[in-house]
Amino acid sequence: MLRQSIATLKKSSLIMMFGLIVNNRYLKLIFAAVIMAAAAGCSIPDEPVLPQWQFSLVRIPIMGPDTIDIGAELANENLVAEGADSLFHIKFEGSEQIGISEQLKQEAVNPAPFSGSIGNFAIGGNSGQTVTIGITEAFPFLAGQGGSSIPIPSGALPRIEKPITLNNFSEVTFVSGDIGIQITNNLNFVLGKPINIELFDVGNNATVDAVVFSGTISANGGTAQQSFDLSGKTMSNNLKVIITGNEDGTGINPVTINENLSFTIEVSMSNLVASSATANIPDQNFSISQSVDVGTDSFRVISADITSGSIVLDFTSEFPFPIQMDVELTDITTSPGNPISTIITIPANSSSQSMISLANTTMSLGDGNMDFGITVSTQSGNQTFTVNATDAITTTVSVTKLVFSSVTADINVGTDFPSFEKQVIDLDFDVPDIKFDDMIFTLIFVDNPVNLDITLNLTGKKSGKSDVQANYSFSLIGGIDNTVVINNTGITVNGASSGSGSGLADVINLLPETIFFSGSAQINFDNATLTNQPITINYTVDIAFIFSIPSGAVLEGDTIKISFDSENPKDDKDIRDILRDFFKGGSLDFTLANGIPIGGELSLHVADTLTAQSADPASWPVLISFHFDGAETDPLTGDITGMPDQEISVGITEAQVKILADSYFAFWFVTLDPVIKGSLHSTDKIFLRKSFLSGEITVNTDLFDKFEDIGDKGKGGG
Repeated sequence: MLRQSIATLKKSSLIMMFGLIVNNRYLKLIFAAVIMAAAAGCSIPDEPVLPQWQFSLVRIPIMGPDTIDIGAELANENLVAEGADSLFHIKFEGSEQIGISEQLKQEAVNPAPFSGSIGNFAIGGNSGQTVTIGITEAFPFLAGQGGSSIPIPSGALPRIEKPITLNNFSEVTFVSGDIGIQITNNLNFVLGKPINIELFDVGNNATVDAVVFSGTISANGGTAQQSFDLSGKTMSNNLKVIITGNEDGTGINPVTINENLSFTIEVSMSNLVASSATANIPDQNFSISQSVDVGTDSFRVISADITSGSIVLDFTSEFPFPIQMDVELTDITTSPGNPISTIITIPANSSSQSMISLANTTMSLGDGNMDFGITVSTQSGNQTFTVNATDAITTTVSVTKLVFSSVTADINVGTDFPSFEKQVIDLDFDVPDIKFDDMIFTLIFVDNPVNLDITLNLTGKKSGKSDVQANYSFSLIGGIDNTVVINNTGITVNGASSGSGSGLADVINLLPETIFFSGSAQINFDNATLTNQPITINYTVDIAFIFSIPSGAVLEGDTIKISFDSENPKDDKDIRDILRDFFKGGSLDFTLANGIPIGGELSLHVADTLTAQSADPASWPVLISFHFDGAETDPLTGDITGMPDQEISVGITEAQVKILADSYFAFWFVTLDPVIKGSLHSTDKIFLRKSFLSGEITVNTDLFDKFEDIGDKGKGGG
């Protein structure tokens, strides 16, 4: 649009100036005027001769006043007149989108594995182991006294050792637990006092503990209990009970001796918790709670609606028995609001994998960590196993790529600015060095959900020219529509000066055929909420037709085919013969009032077919050249201040006429006058006040014959 507007302007004015030279219709008018003048001013001889006259044509009017309306000539949907002065603006606009959907994802992450150990664990208790001490074992002096009635003297009991084997473990280190010692006195006299009981670990050659029954124990079934704490003790199941103490006796009171009587010691265990054991391991549960960082350096989810993705859990068990894992992801829920969960059984000393689909779930991480709640159930069945508190399950978490329909996250990621190419105009000739002074590139970002750092690159492209770059960067505020205005002096965002960059004027003044837009958008925002809704960019480029032209700028036209009658080659040849043989040169004089601020020296170069094919147009012969002035302008504003009439005379010699007659191609150049500042308006006009043709022409019967042949379709062309 930019280059087309200027091209139309130049063509409109130049065609008006030069059309007279190569237009068959005007040549015919000239010839008619010549013939009428000859008929009116000459007598015809009586005798047949070949008469010949030489005529001077002086300022024959050839065209009445004419006006070129710039607004009509440049009518185009992209060229808009605005303001009270109807200043032309070149405008083009469009709409693009920054797709957010590509950012609604988190790439796969593999957090560090975590382990959960069983810790201190329960072992099975026992129903109690009992040892019996017979009356004669404790009181050897009563041996052989069965049936006698005698008093029992006081005195020390002998050291008695009784082996005991516990059936619930073979080796254990206790964290906690109790051993109960109960003495049941089935003798017919009191037992004690005191009675000392020591529990000795034969396997480890160490005393486990000892208790003292300081009172007497009643006869005939009397009992007494003591217990001791197993915390921190390591023991085997190969034990013995060591009994010592004293007997108070019966004094002077006799008792009947029954050698079948005895007393018993029962050893029982309860509330057993171990840190290490080879023991009966009852079924039991323990829990693992773990927070796993599933974020990345650039993306930490706070909450999200997940459309696809999964979590893969790899479990490795060190336990010698199967375990059941009840896994609950407390931060991920299904549509009813229930946490995602799964159950998996892992064989003894083995590994298993479980994949949990997260499709159509909601994630609420809060701190960016995913919380796992795992309940482990042992399937040990109170069988004997060797277990340590450090025995563990190692869990490896792999989170596949997660795709969201919406997400709230701490985000620091980049996305591409939409790349697109906008065609400005495809022009077949160049407009040199014109510089526009007033341009505005407006971008409105709609539905911008988060803060964005934008990098915007504009690349002007033009055939035969190096690309020209403009680069800008600016920041947008999330949650509002943002208006960015870039002009040739700077950049504003929402009305405030902001951002940085340059180059818009350079791109525009390249007069590019296309402008390529590209860049990036960086999202760097905490607690940002993104959805599938894209960010719409509505953009407008507005170039006010205020310009400058440097000294020495040269405007080049295009090659024009010279044909005095394109439909009838014979007429074309006859007109060329008339010019060559009868027209001796002359001048075209016209009065012009130029209402646009463009002027310069115009040169029209012509060439025959061979020269046109082999030589550069700049080296072709110059047919005519003349200077025309542009409108006067205010150098500060570019407003047109005056458009005085200018008299222009274009002379052509007889030799130049012959060159024209032999030429089939033309090319024009305009060396433009410098313009400090100019402007173009829809109300601007170019006025042709008057035009005259002067020259010398030879008239004879050959001319009449040639003139009569022009337009005669009955004759074949040559």
